[in-house]
Amino acid sequence: MNALDPIAVGQEIERLVANLQTSGSAPAADARRLVQHVMALHGAGLSRLLEIVSEDGSREALMRRLRSDPLVASLLALHDLQTPEPGPVLLQIQHQAASVAASEPVGRDEHCRLCSATLPDTHAHLVDVETRRLLCACEHCKTVGGKFRLVPARYVHHPAMTMSSAEWDALGVPVGLAFFVVSSHLGRAVVNYPGPAGATESLLPLEIWPLLTVQHAWIRDLAPDVEALLVRRIGNEYRCFIVPLDACYELVGRIRQAWTGFGGGQGADSEIEKFFSDVMCKAERFEALT
Repeated sequence: MNALDPIAVGQEIERLVANLQTSGSAPAADARRLVQHVMALHGAGLSRLLEIVSEDGSREALMRRLRSDPLVASLLALHDLQTPEPGPVLLQIQHQAASVAASEPVGRDEHCRLCSATLPDTHAHLVDVETRRLLCACEHCKTVGGKFRLVPARYVHHPAMTMSSAEWDALGVPVGLAFFVVSSHLGRAVVNYPGPAGATESLLPLEIWPLLTVQHAWIRDLAPDVEALLVRRIGNEYRCFIVPLDACYELVGRIRQAWTGFGGGQGADSEIEKFFSDVMCKAERFEALT
């Protein structure tokens, strides 16, 4: 399943527009979802355009031109595609998404981010709960505490861990692959979904999240800051997995590396299938150990 299915999103936009035209008014839910779908397509398109125009080696010159135009700079900022040295913009929008290098899988840093000690290939990760950054850590620094939380290693999934289409629609997420993290610093759940530009964070309020925690006991079991509720749509079913946060950013990096064309292509599909096959194996092993 692609992180963004443009055909499905386009059909949904047409349906919502038709509903609004025939209703004689603008129901809040349909209007909100319409904006979400348009924004998702718009952001993916902008990201792909940046990739295409930079392939001829003129990226620096292009970025200088983009920074000089307030309207273009505003659109890039709106989709968290800010240029390195942003100029004046028409819209002041700040994103607080976790700053993780999603161009490659998490865990490739050779040094501890706290003490600079050399790290083995397999090492711990910490989450800074204030900035929501993932940090590679050595055996000593992983117990530092304070604002840093150690990312656990558990994977949880069972057949009952699903959401209904109605619940997913109420969340307002415009794609079929996303992960949710409860931020103790923000005091709310944050949703991210992978795409060609990395992990895009939804800035829309998630009013339904408290209701979901009442409906599903396994959501209440989610550890704040360090674990994610990873959701994948399979047909009309939304399968849910509790995974370590660093696993989600590994998925983001793998999708970004394999992404081709507008919808991701077979390479991205293959990476997603491999990732979830591995998640299922890890969940089974974890259940066997417990």
